[in-house]
This record gives sequence, C-alpha cells and structure tokens, in this order.
Amino acid sequence: ARTLAAMGDPAEVGRELNRQYPFRWLIVKWAAQTVTALLALFLLSGWGDALGNLAGYAQARLCPGLAAGVDWAAGQSGREVALTQTVDRRMEAGDLTVRVWQVGLEHPSEREMAEKGGMTYVTVHCWGGDPWTQPAGYRITAVGSGGVRPTCSMRMGLTTCFEIPVTYGGTVEIICESEYGLWSRTMTVELPWEELP
Repeated sequence: ARTLAAMGDPAEVGRELNRQYPFRWLIVKWAAQTVTALLALFLLSGWGDALGNLAGYAQARLCPGLAAGVDWAAGQSGREVALTQTVDRRMEAGDLTVRVWQVGLEHPSEREMAEKGGMTYVTVHCWGGDPWTQPAGYRITAVGSGGVRPTCSMRMGLTTCFEIPVTYGGTVEIICESEYGLWSRTMTVELPWEELP
C-alpha cells in the first residue's frame, strides 16, 4: 500500500506517460513488427527467388547493358578488348529467346592477327516465357570458325559471356539446344574485324 501511495495518483501518472510516449510510437512499433513478420514470411516462402528471377528477366529483356559485358569478361581473363560492338540479335528456340547482345575483339599484334586471329568475347542473354522462373532444360554454347570451342564461359543468372579464339575474318556460332537433344537452334554472329583500330 505504501508503494502504491508513493507512485502518486494513477490517472496523473498515466497522463504523464502518455505525454512522454505518444500514441504514434505505438503505431511505429506495430508497423515495424508487421514489416518484420511479412519479411520473414516472404523470405521463407520462396518469393525471394521469384523476384530475383523477375529482375534477371527484366534485365535480360529490357536493359541488357546493365549486365556483365564483354569488357568485364575480358578483364576476368586479364585481357583488354580493343573493340566492343552492340549486336542485339535474337533467336527463338521453343519458348526460350536467346539474345546476342555484345561482341568484343581483343587487339592482337599484326603477326598474331595474320597467323591466328584473336580472342573474341560474346555476351548472350536468354529468357523464357515465364518471367517468374528461370528457364530450364537448355544449354547454350558458342563455337568459333572451324569448330573452336570457348576457352572460358562465365554464367551469371540469365547472362553468359564466352571467350573464344577466332581466326581473322571468322565468325562465331551461338548454339542453343535442349538438354535431351529434342531441338537445336544456331545463330551465326559476324564479327567486326574491319573496324579494329
């Protein structure tokens, strides 16, 4: 009883607490708890993957220049691209769209160019009909003139960068095929050799 008397009038104490901690703080607390609960449900439900797929789809289809390009691919190998050209060629393969976005040529020495050409870099994007899921059941490869395979390929989401040795004047073929051999599509990409500085 003495403790309650020492606290003072309960109505007065309540008014003082309300003045120090206004109702808006309670609303902020509830909002923070709701956002935290929704975020936890979102992360545990798999919607994070779906949004990641949607972002990759949008990037590949609408703004492919934001993805890793040929300059980045060459830099990963310690090389430098002398010429980068936007190609933007597309091929349909079932419900899959394959887009060759950029090609790049390394600047070889005159002797190397005459003897064997140089290194070529190709950036390829692909997307399926459903923006919420990653397309599956396909394989994309690149082949240089004379059947030369890439020395390196780097895949990031829906973007693949190829590094291919190509003879001077040669081309690159982009091959998209189903994993089970049901279908195969090929697109030939001309390289801008005459534009090398």
